[in-house]
Amino acid sequence: MSESEKVGRAIIAEEYKKLCAKLGMEAGALDLYVWQTDAGPEDLSSAGTALSCANAMYCKPQRLVILPLGSSLEWPSAPPPHPPPTLCPLADGCWPVWRIDLWHEVVHQFGDQVLGEWAPLEPGCRKPNGMMGDKGHGMAWARAVDRLARLLDLDPGALDRLLD
Repeated sequence: MSESEKVGRAIIAEEYKKLCAKLGMEAGALDLYVWQTDAGPEDLSSAGTALSCANAMYCKPQRLVILPLGSSLEWPSAPPPHPPPTLCPLADGCWPVWRIDLWHEVVHQFGDQVLGEWAPLEPGCRKPNGMMGDKGHGMAWARAVDRLARLLDLDPGALDRLLD
């Protein structure tokens, strides 16, 4: 493991622990790896996730957050500001892709562990613009985002737009 990967893993793990602590949750396991388009079925992460899986996800049975990075260049070299000073995804250094993915999966974990509303395949819900969401985030997601945002003193609508 390279030094940049060690540092990046530590930064992501610390962000996850801080976030869970603020939300009153127990941090689960993190499965961090660089996904590989040419990985075979035998190529697995240390937690057993196929390295060809490019999707971040929360797995309820294992309380596992799977967080693939797009390349070895995406390992963070310095922690982003915590708490984030803005929910603008374009703010310099505040919201790298790994952080958006991590917070997104923590919303699912929060819905499961704190609200008792785990619905990974729920239908989309109506967005403020009247369109139906198609990402499988329905009312359980909306309730989790709203409550989590309020606990962290963030705007729920802005957080939802950032993470969804």
